[in-house]
Amino acid sequence: MKKVILSLGALTISAAMFAQSNESDVDQNGDLNSAVVTQVGMSNNATTDQDGTSNESDINQEGDANIAVILQAGTSNAAVATQDGAMNDARIDQAGTDHDAFQEQSGDNNRANTFQRGWENTSSQMQMGDRNQGVVVQNQGDNLAVQMQSGAGNFGQLNQNHFGAGGSNEGYQVQVGEDNGAYIYQASQYGNGTNNSTAAQVQMGEDNYAKIEQQGNNHVSVQMQFGIGNEAHDLQKGAGEESLVMQSGMDNLSMVEQNGWGHDSVVTQFGSNHDSDVFQTGGRNASTVFQSNGSGMIAN
Repeated sequence: MKKVILSLGALTISAAMFAQSNESDVDQNGDLNSAVVTQVGMSNNATTDQDGTSNESDINQEGDANIAVILQAGTSNAAVATQDGAMNDARIDQAGTDHDAFQEQSGDNNRANTFQRGWENTSSQMQMGDRNQGVVVQNQGDNLAVQMQSGAGNFGQLNQNHFGAGGSNEGYQVQVGEDNGAYIYQASQYGNGTNNSTAAQVQMGEDNYAKIEQQGNNHVSVQMQFGIGNEAHDLQKGAGEESLVMQSGMDNLSMVEQNGWGHDSVVTQFGSNHDSDVFQTGGRNASTVFQSNGSGMIAN
């Protein structure tokens, strides 16, 4: 009888261990490729597929039911995905030459996706908290994308040269809080695309929304929002335009559109329920808007 009980116990333990096991799949084709997978926990899944020469990948999973996928094709690409928590999803897809992609997730139910084509693009995504989502898409060459999310329910999307022309752009997104949304699009389907442009967004609080779209060359756009329910939209087309938006408080709205060359716009709003709309076309126009519940409004 004791033998039967012991046998049943062993079967139960084996079944439990099988159900909680981790899974890793590595497939490499070419020369001098390197893949490292480390899994600690239960029900983690890691997939690595490399095709080409001198590609490197590293997946590190700690926790339960995390998913990491690295796909690389080409030469001298590098990808690192690190997960600590439960039910996180990290995916990197790179094709071309000398791309670098880094993903780090800490918490539960975060989603990170990086898609890079061309040459010498770099992407870095860091997520701390729960239910954050980050997407990076980069084409052509020498682009840099940085996303950092801390909190819960934040969403960030950063697209550079997704029409296939342009390069040497930089995009930065920092979100701290809950349910913020940030979008950067630096690309153009006309001419030589978008080149040498920089976009940066910082949001701290809840339910803030920021969007930057830049077409052309040598633009700079910076959006900073602190508080609840603020919204900022920037559209710049042409060459050499700069926009700075800073909002602190609740339910403020800023709309900036610049088309031409050499424009400069600065919008600052403190307090609640302010609304600013800036539209400039032609060349070398400058606009400054300041609004505050305490000090009224000054505009030039």
